Amino acid sequence: MPDLHHSVFQRIRALFPANWQPITCSKATLIDFSHAIEDVFIVHQLHGVLFTGFQESSYWQQEVARYQHISQIAQQVCIFAGRPLPPEATYSEVRVTLPEDSPLRQEWFVIALTEHFSILLAGLDRLAPVEHEALRRFETLWTFDEGVISAVLSDLLELVRQQRPDKAAQVEEAVRRFPPRPPDAHYASLIVQKFLGHLEQQHLIAHRAIFQLDSLVEARTRQRDTAQQTLARVLQQLSSAVIVLNAQGEVVLSNDIGQFLLQGSWDRQGAYLPVLKAALAECAQQATIYQRDLILGDLSFVLSSSSLEAEDGERLTVVVLHDLSHLHLFDQTRQALLETLSHQLRTPLTALNNAIYLIERDPTRSSEYLSTLRASVHRLTTLVNNLLQIAETQLFNTSFLPIYVHEVLEHFMTHLGAQPWSACVRLENWLNQRLIVQLDLKRLIFCLLDVLDCMQARLPEGERILVRIEALSMAEDSPWLVIRFIDSGAALPTQELTSEALRRLSEPTHAFSAETQCALRLSMARRIIEQFGGLLSVENAPNRAQVSFHLPAKRG
Repeated sequence: MPDLHHSVFQRIRALFPANWQPITCSKATLIDFSHAIEDVFIVHQLHGVLFTGFQESSYWQQEVARYQHISQIAQQVCIFAGRPLPPEATYSEVRVTLPEDSPLRQEWFVIALTEHFSILLAGLDRLAPVEHEALRRFETLWTFDEGVISAVLSDLLELVRQQRPDKAAQVEEAVRRFPPRPPDAHYASLIVQKFLGHLEQQHLIAHRAIFQLDSLVEARTRQRDTAQQTLARVLQQLSSAVIVLNAQGEVVLSNDIGQFLLQGSWDRQGAYLPVLKAALAECAQQATIYQRDLILGDLSFVLSSSSLEAEDGERLTVVVLHDLSHLHLFDQTRQALLETLSHQLRTPLTALNNAIYLIERDPTRSSEYLSTLRASVHRLTTLVNNLLQIAETQLFNTSFLPIYVHEVLEHFMTHLGAQPWSACVRLENWLNQRLIVQLDLKRLIFCLLDVLDCMQARLPEGERILVRIEALSMAEDSPWLVIRFIDSGAALPTQELTSEALRRLSEPTHAFSAETQCALRLSMARRIIEQFGGLLSVENAPNRAQVSFHLPAKRG
C-alpha cells in the first residue's frame, strides 16, 4: 500500500526542487484553472481520462451538469470527494468517496490524460477563515512532467482499488490507454495561455477595482470635507454655543461661541467654568433628550442635549447652549422704559383730568384751561409719535442669520413656557424634513409671542390655540416653513394699518379699543415677517380664526 500520508500536493513538492515555490490562488481562480483544462476536452472533443478532486461532495454538486457533459466526451472521468456521493449516472464516470482522514479532503486537483498532453493541477487549502467561499486561499502548483504525474496516478489508482474495487480495473485500463506523456507544444501553449489570460483578467479586474475604490475614496473624501466645511459654517453662524462630546465626555467639535465658553476667559473669578464642565459631563451621561437651565454669573443659558450615533458607531452627544442673557437685559430695559413712559404720561394725563374737572365745575371759565389742554394733548401726541417712530425704524433694523428650524422651535418653546397663558397653547409639529431659515431669531420669537398674546386675549374661556408647524413645497428646491395659529375666538382684523391710520391713533378723539390694539400688533408682525421675505395672512371663518406665517426656507 503506497504512503498516502503525503497529499497529492505534497507528492509534487517532494518530486520538485525545494526552491520551486507555489503561487497562492483564490478558490475562484483555482476553479477557473480547472475549467481551462476541462474546456480543452470539451472544445476539441478529446478522448482521454480526467481525474478530479473536490474535497467535499457539496462542491462537486455545483459541477454535476458540467461533468455529465465531459463524461460523454472523455474515455473515463474519475471524481474524488467526501461523503455523500450518489451513484454514477454513466458507465464512463466513477465516483470515489474519500475517507474522513484522507489528506485529499484538504485539496483540489485535476489530472488530464490525452493523446496530446498530460497535466496535473493541485491546490492545498490554507483552511483560513474567509467571508466568502470564493475567497478561500490555496497554495497552487501545476506541471506537465509525466514522471510526477505517473507517481501521483499510482497513489490515486491504489485509492480507487481500496474504495471502488468494482471499478478499479475499468479505471486502470483507461489509464493504460492514455498514459502520461510529454505535451504537444500546441496544447501546452493553449493551456498556459488560458491560465495567463485568466491571471491577466484578474489583474485588470483588480486594477479596475482599485481605480474605482480610489475614485470612491476621493469622492467620499470630498463629500466629507464639504460636509465638514458646511457644518463648520453652519456652526459658526449659529447664535448659540454648540459643543459635541464623545462617550468619555471629551470635546470633539465646537463652534466659536462654544470655544469661547470652554476657554473660560470670561470667567475672571474661575468660579463658573467648573460649573459649565460639570454640566457638559452630565449631558454626556444622558441617553435621551435632556434640558436644564444653567446660570453662569451674569450669563443665563438654556442647555439642551441629545445623543446620536456617528458613522463609525461611536456615540456622540450634541449640546446646545441658548444664551438668554439678552432677554434678561431686555426685560430690564423694557421695565425701565415702561417706568419712564408711565412717568411722562402721568403728567399730561393729570393735567387733562384736572382741566376737565375744572371745566365741568365751571364751564364759563373753559377758555382759561384751553392752553393747559393744548399743551397736554401736544405732549401726548409727541410721545405717541415717538413710539411710532421707534416701531418704524429700530424695530426693523434686523440682521439675518441661517438657523435650523428645530433650533427656532426650541427657542420658541423655551420662551412660550415663560408666558402666563402658555397652558392654552397646544403644539403640533408636522415637519418631516430638516429646514434652514434665514432671519433674526430674537425678533421672530417676539413677533410670534406677541401675536399669540393678542389671540389669547380674545379667546373664550376653556379654549386653546393650536400652533401647527409644517412645510409647504412651492418647488423642488424652494420649501416654505409655515407656522399656523388656529383658535375658535372672535374674528381677527384682516387689513393692515397704514401709516396714516397709525398716526390717527395719536389723535385725542381716537378710541384705542382692543380690536385696534390687535390690528396694530398684527400689522407690526406682518411687516416683520415681510422683512424676512415671508408672508403673514389672516383668515376668519365661523368659530375659527387663523394666522399663518410663511417663511422661505432651504433644505438642510
